[in-house]
Amino acid sequence: MSYYCSNKNHILFYWPLFLLALLLTTRSNLHACSLLEGLDLPAATHNYQGDPMKLSPLWAQEYIGADLAREFMAKTKAQMSDIHLAIGDSSFHAPSMFLKKDFLAVATWHDSDNHPEYIQQIQAPTDVQYSDDYHAVNVGNLVNGRWGVAYNTPFSSIFTFSHSNDGFVDFLTIFNQKREKIDIPVVLNFSQTWDIPYDDKGGMDQAVVSQAKKLASKSYVVTAAGNEYPYFDMSPILNQLKDPIVVSSLSPAGFKVHYSNERPTITVGAPVGNYILTESINKEPYHFSGTSAATPLVSGSIANLVKLLPLVSPQDVQKLIRMTATPTINSLENPNKNGHGMINTYRLVQVAALLQSKCGIEDVACVQKEIDAYIANSNQLTADLLASIDKNFQNFSLESVGQLFPSCALEPQEPRKSSCSKKKSSFHNLRRYALLNTENPDAWKMLKLYP
Repeated sequence: MSYYCSNKNHILFYWPLFLLALLLTTRSNLHACSLLEGLDLPAATHNYQGDPMKLSPLWAQEYIGADLAREFMAKTKAQMSDIHLAIGDSSFHAPSMFLKKDFLAVATWHDSDNHPEYIQQIQAPTDVQYSDDYHAVNVGNLVNGRWGVAYNTPFSSIFTFSHSNDGFVDFLTIFNQKREKIDIPVVLNFSQTWDIPYDDKGGMDQAVVSQAKKLASKSYVVTAAGNEYPYFDMSPILNQLKDPIVVSSLSPAGFKVHYSNERPTITVGAPVGNYILTESINKEPYHFSGTSAATPLVSGSIANLVKLLPLVSPQDVQKLIRMTATPTINSLENPNKNGHGMINTYRLVQVAALLQSKCGIEDVACVQKEIDAYIANSNQLTADLLASIDKNFQNFSLESVGQLFPSCALEPQEPRKSSCSKKKSSFHNLRRYALLNTENPDAWKMLKLYP
């Protein structure tokens, strides 16, 4: 949405491998071809405030190809399955979120100061406000809201709890009880701290650990790495779980953000920086940050994946995230602490569709075999992805972009007169090509750096 070679609204996208400093700073003029048309955003949200890189409002969603993924999901003829999308968080406001009509809301609060009455369970209320930040609204709308990632997938359930051991324990217990009655895949976004209590000997309460393990074993759990680096380590807790998807925060340049935890449990990062744009209460634009904001970008990506591959195992979801992620400097230097790069939502959904075309939705062994084969031969994966894109993409070439925008060209080009729609289409395809082919530096070089 802001990747073209001109216009003050452009974002600064980075070449994801290891030559960030070599990105070009070119200029040209699209005039009336702004792809931010129609967003109807307040003027204050039209740039990344105080940042000389002049990132667009939806820079984070653009980085991961969220808009391209949703566009693909809307047009694809691939079979899509129902999933149960859930969120475990704090305060929410139902009219401000994308919820099923018969959504379930559960509250587990133990807070003698604010809620001495202790509410255990509420069926479909309008407003559950534990604090005044409506954290669940900000998080949830990044999962599936207007500027979110998941395509046409409302939340089926909301679990809201107090930041206390008792509140968290009750959340685990009730979630597992409800999960037993759900016969479709469950994706749980958890942008909170795992408040597992400790026993008298200083060890984690094993009864609670057992509940946490049960939760993680039967659902796709996507959780925040935490914002306490280097002071708090959730690894002892997360190491108890089976294949949790742990998400860190990345800056616009692809580096781990200073506050984001750096641990062996990290699966992948998502772009957040100082803030990204979401919708808060009453659908108002809101600048949100932290690993709480990074996590829903991954949850929405996994929701799209599981709609296409509903029987994929949590272990294979981990593999798919890692094999499709966009490499970053931190991930290349130390994947054991920083995960495997930045979530690549568009590549992930395209791989899921490719696997469905090869294996269908029920042949789990076939899916596992294809995943392992592609991990062993990433070049074949890229080739198969590029070959599977629609016919409009087959005639795309980097040279054609250079003819429309000579200042973007890798080699001198004669400019070619073309309509605004053709220019938009050309850069739309350039974005797709770059996100699918993360190893090709030429495609990334051609993405605009606006000084």
